[in-house]
Amino acid sequence: MSPGTYDLILMDIQMPNMDGYQAAQCIRHLDDKMKAEIPIIAMTANAFAEDRKRAFDAGMNVRFNG
Repeated sequence: MSPGTYDLILMDIQMPNMDGYQAAQCIRHLDDKMKAEIPIIAMTANAFAEDRKRAFDAGMNVRFNG
């Protein structure tokens, strides 16, 4: 798929093989700058300050709290 196909990523934090934090870090380390800079929005019910900080530290832009 070519860069620019998607406007953002809705990232689930609790996934079975790789959590959303790890997935966001992998995306942020892509060689293709356009892909690496896509906005990532965390989807989680975790509303603690440390959860928000961890999402931002992983390179996510915004978070939703359920």
